[in-house]
Amino acid sequence: MTKFSARTPQPFLADAVLRQVPANLWTRCPGCRALIYRRQLKDNIQVCPQCAFHFRLTVAEWIELLLDRNSFHSEKAGALSRAAASASVPTQREIESPKLPDPLVYGSGTIDGLPFELAISDFDPTDGALHWTYGEQLARSVECAIHRGVPLLTVNTSLGMRLDEGIVTVMQMAKVSSVLTMLARAHQPHIAILVDVCHSSIFASFIAGADVILAEPGATVRFECVGEPKRQRRLSFSAGCHTGEALLKQGMIDDVVPRAELRNRLNKLLRIYQS
Repeated sequence: MTKFSARTPQPFLADAVLRQVPANLWTRCPGCRALIYRRQLKDNIQVCPQCAFHFRLTVAEWIELLLDRNSFHSEKAGALSRAAASASVPTQREIESPKLPDPLVYGSGTIDGLPFELAISDFDPTDGALHWTYGEQLARSVECAIHRGVPLLTVNTSLGMRLDEGIVTVMQMAKVSSVLTMLARAHQPHIAILVDVCHSSIFASFIAGADVILAEPGATVRFECVGEPKRQRRLSFSAGCHTGEALLKQGMIDDVVPRAELRNRLNKLLRIYQS
C-alpha cells in the first residue's frame, strides 16, 4: 500500500490522443453552414451533400473531373511566366510568395477520345486577375486550338483586371478577342464554363462571345462598375440577380449544369460540333 501511494501521478492522456488527430478533417459549407467531412466532400466532387453548394476546384481536380485518364498534356509556360515578371507589377502576395503557380494552365486533352484544347483559370495565385501573363497564355491556348484544328474549352474564374499594369492589362482583352475571332474563322467552337466567382472584364470581353456558355449552379457572374464604389453602394440589387441562374433567365448564357453532369454535357457538345 505504501508503494502504491508513493507512485507519481500520471497525466490524463486525452491531450496526447487529440494531438494525433489530423487537422482540417471537417469544413463548413458556406451555403447551409453544415459541417462536412472532407473525405466525403472529396468523394462528392467538392459539392455539398446537403445543399449542393459547389466548392471551388483546383486545376488538378478540374483535369481529373473533365478529361480522360492521363490524356492531358500541359504546355510549358514557365519561360513565359519568367519573362512576364519584369513586365508586370508584383502584388504583395507575389512578393511574399515568388514561386506562385501560373494563373492559367492550358494544354490538350480528350473526353471519351474527342480531342480539344483546355484552358483552366487558377483562382488561388492572383484571384484570377487578368494581366499580361494571363492574357498571353490564353492567347497561346487559342492559337494551339487553331493549329490543331480542335475546339477550345475554357474554365473561367476571375475578379477582373489587374489595374496596376494599366494599358497593358486592357490590351489583353483586345488580344484575346482577336485570336478568338481567328478561331471562329477556323470553324472551331469556343465552349466557356463559368465558375464562382467570375466578374468584370473577363465575362464582358471574351466569355460573352463564346459559342456555348455554361455555368455551375450558384456561380456569381456579373459585370461590376470598376472605379465607382460609391455608386455601387447606392444601387440596390435583388437576391440572386448575379447568379448563373439569373443570367440564364435573361438569355445571357446557355445553361446551368451541375458539376456531376458537366462531363456528359461537354461530350454531347463536342460530338455535335464534330459532326
